[in-house]
Amino acid sequence: MQQGDRFESIEAAREAVKAFVLDEGESFLTVASDKKRYIIRCKDMSCNFQIQATLHKMDSKLGRTTTPISITRFKPHTCSPITHYKSKQSQSVEYLAGHYRASVIDNCNITITQMRSNERLQFNNKISYMQAYRTKQALIKELDGDEAEAFAKILALCQRIQAADADNFVATSWSNSTFSKFEAIFVAPVGIQHA
Repeated sequence: MQQGDRFESIEAAREAVKAFVLDEGESFLTVASDKKRYIIRCKDMSCNFQIQATLHKMDSKLGRTTTPISITRFKPHTCSPITHYKSKQSQSVEYLAGHYRASVIDNCNITITQMRSNERLQFNNKISYMQAYRTKQALIKELDGDEAEAFAKILALCQRIQAADADNFVATSWSNSTFSKFEAIFVAPVGIQHA
């Protein structure tokens, strides 16, 4: 990353800056984060480190810019590396998920020990057993979804089936009248009924 790098959105710039700093084994404090800018600095106040991503002003002729966000300030760290030792940000599920998303998709039975070992060998980042466990669980939930959220969509599914053809038959069973606990669903599309 360097001054002048461009991004399509402030969110993309924010994620790229965070990943860059954490991949370098460094830490940071967020100074400003809004729709127009993202600014970070070192947690050591005497360090000159700063990265700033800023939204460009719109071109009055075009009405917009093609890549509206760029790195407008980039100053490297001048502090001691000990400042970044065991940074909490490098232990966060948000950061670690990017390292293991593909591994969990490929093998959801990857062990916590394998994850810890890979993190230590590939990224020089020593993480605890619980942090690796939380990361794996978050990724599995991201892949499989939440059962409660899935069952909450059944009523919308029934409405879509009936909207496709008024002769489609759909019946559901719930434990009480507030539709709080799903029990069963029966679907008989009109084509199967006629067959």
